Amino acid sequence: MEILKDLPKPVIMLIGKREVRSADTEMLVEMGRRLATLLPNAEFRSGNAKGADALFAKGVNEVAPERITLFLPYDSHRTRAASDTRRISIDEMDLNNEPDIVAAARMNEKTRHHVDPYLRGKRDRFTMKIAYIFRDVLMVLGSTVKRLPKADAVFYYDDLANPLEGGTGFTVNLAMQNGIKVYNQSTWNLPDL
Repeated sequence: MEILKDLPKPVIMLIGKREVRSADTEMLVEMGRRLATLLPNAEFRSGNAKGADALFAKGVNEVAPERITLFLPYDSHRTRAASDTRRISIDEMDLNNEPDIVAAARMNEKTRHHVDPYLRGKRDRFTMKIAYIFRDVLMVLGSTVKRLPKADAVFYYDDLANPLEGGTGFTVNLAMQNGIKVYNQSTWNLPDL
């Protein structure tokens, strides 16, 4: 993690499972606080989901609310939770001009068949699932059109009994495939920052 201190403006994703053990709740808030304090030039990204994302964001917001951006699958996603925070929504993206994001979203086996209908404008309970994948890919890879850099690190909360499952698993695996450092709660070691 020492490399994060050497970067002029590291971009750090804070994500994880929606189901958080009650014993881990304060740990996630504290992790957000500590990262925001120890890395005063860092920018943070959150998927604005309930659970780990919200708890990490709460900690960052206590220290540096101006340094966190919520990435939303659609404009109205949990808007009360995001009311005073900088946001980027997939609704505002022209995904037809984002071939890297679209290609990475197609890598998700469970939702790849929704990509083309979504890009053609179809919105229903099935195609909206791909909006979450697009959001996750955008957080990881960034966007040349929006001038968002790729993430430098991902701190994530996982179900250690069933690691890298679901959306968190897809996102973390995408980060690893793109050479981004990833840390879950068993590998966090803040004194090394």
